Amino acid sequence: MGVCFGDTGDLPKMESNFGEQDTRRTSISRQRPEMMTFDGGTYKFACVSRAGCNKSGSRKVNQDSYCAIPNFCKNPEWAFFAVYDGHGTYGHLCSAFCRDNMPMVLAKYLDGSKYENDPEAALKTAFVKTDAMLHANKTINDKNSGTTCIAMLVRGTQIYVANAGDSRAIMVAGSCSPGDSHTSEDQPTTCLESPIIALSTDQDTYREDEAARVVEAGGKVMTSGNFLTRVRSNTPGSAAHELHASSDTLRVWGGVDSGGLAVTRSLGDFELKDFGVIPSPEILSKDICGDDARIFLGSDGIFDVWFDRDVVDDMKQTTCPMESCMKIVRNAKQEWVVTGSEGSGKIDDMTAMSIFFTTSPVKVQTNDGCR
Repeated sequence: MGVCFGDTGDLPKMESNFGEQDTRRTSISRQRPEMMTFDGGTYKFACVSRAGCNKSGSRKVNQDSYCAIPNFCKNPEWAFFAVYDGHGTYGHLCSAFCRDNMPMVLAKYLDGSKYENDPEAALKTAFVKTDAMLHANKTINDKNSGTTCIAMLVRGTQIYVANAGDSRAIMVAGSCSPGDSHTSEDQPTTCLESPIIALSTDQDTYREDEAARVVEAGGKVMTSGNFLTRVRSNTPGSAAHELHASSDTLRVWGGVDSGGLAVTRSLGDFELKDFGVIPSPEILSKDICGDDARIFLGSDGIFDVWFDRDVVDDMKQTTCPMESCMKIVRNAKQEWVVTGSEGSGKIDDMTAMSIFFTTSPVKVQTNDGCR
């Protein structure tokens, strides 16, 4: 399979050079999660995306999207994975737009451009360019809607993880090399434990460096109630009173008409662009740890209620990435029901993507590009 996409909307036909054209998709229903799987020999992956529920308990539109592209840029040593978590009224459109366009933009910058041998610069440029394209598309209102993105580019044994927002990527080390700090002298290639390697850091209002950057840019970081108190009466029954009573999450605020945003980086959210919310991602590059390493990408609907260690434990219980995704989504959903919804019936959209490496990836050639 050349290209795998997923969301709740229609997939337009696209012309690109980022991989063999294949837009086959699994069927979608409101009762069942969308699923996708692939086995490429050196690695196999799967993804499950499930729509959440409103406070009333009714199923909502899934604002998450994802893409997974083996043989990225028609190079068998490369792959591209991404999870997009939309927010706001038109968040599902924002996430789908970025899913459809970011791979093509990234491929363009890896194809003989000045960034051909600089994947980090190519990823940053792809995020910023896709954000500009989203705003230029007048069919989508990105004033107070947008999407987070966690993306991973695989080039042989090297991975590059780009993050804007609070979706997350983690890696579990596989078989180890002699001399690694967590190996045994008697079993030099067997891990005594499976260390969790964080491949991203959430960019939200609780990170001091991110909050300081927003404030320096002119934005405000405060709760909904505190912000609205400045512009409305805070008497019982008023909008400000209700928000203050129901939410104490720190958010980024700009002008009076801007919405409050819990993340400090995103694509879209044009009203907050002048107040410190930027599309530029933070990027981490790392070698894949071991022949049987496992990597997980997920939206915050997973990580708001399910810790990194919980995700890892679920992944370790099976050799099938689809089984791990189903288990993680099922357990996270149950946790939302028990504790996450605070009795309201609310469940966030959840997207789980598992990539299992089965043999050592091929070494990347430095002169390889998109052909």
